[in-house]
Amino acid sequence: MKNIVKLIFALMLVWSAPILRADDDDDYDISLTEVDDDGDDNVKNDDKHGGHRSAPMLTPCTISHVNGVTIFSVAGQVEILSYEIWATDGNTCLGVYGDEQMFLDALYADKGEYMVVFTTADKKYKGYIWLQ
Repeated sequence: MKNIVKLIFALMLVWSAPILRADDDDDYDISLTEVDDDGDDNVKNDDKHGGHRSAPMLTPCTISHVNGVTIFSVAGQVEILSYEIWATDGNTCLGVYGDEQMFLDALYADKGEYMVVFTTADKKYKGYIWLQ
């Protein structure tokens, strides 16, 4: 009788445990724009173009809970110093992280649409992600 109870208990543990597999990771491909110090994501042309603003250059980025954040910059590998999660309106900061895994854990904790901001040594990148 004790063996049957142990077997049932063991089966309940196995069925109730979440199944985590590396191939279940959701990769999100987003486009980032370079952000000025004042938060403006339009790049001002020099005086030879009359000082008008042009559309920002888009930088591809992949966000993966397993593989991390990868920014595909023309300059090569980008070292991210801080990771931020914002509401899509850009008025409410939901979290600032110095650690990539802490950022990913917080980002993947809830479904929805967010603005993400990545700060590097010389610039910031901003983009939007919709977690489904």
